Amino acid sequence: HFSGHYELKGEDITFKGPMASTEMACVDESMMKQESEFMKILQSVTHAKIFDGKDLVLSNDNSQSIHLG
Repeated sequence: HFSGHYELKGEDITFKGPMASTEMACVDESMMKQESEFMKILQSVTHAKIFDGKDLVLSNDNSQSIHLG
């Protein structure tokens, strides 16, 4: 589970302050590293879109995307 504050204006999104995670499901060090990298990436996200009513696509100002679905 992830949690944190964000501000959404149309398709523009900003994650505010530190993000938090439970770390309950981290079975090994590589998973913890992956989670840490994901949390860092969220700090650079500036846009959010939902495709097909189910897939969340987050991107930064350089148009690099993260697809969540």
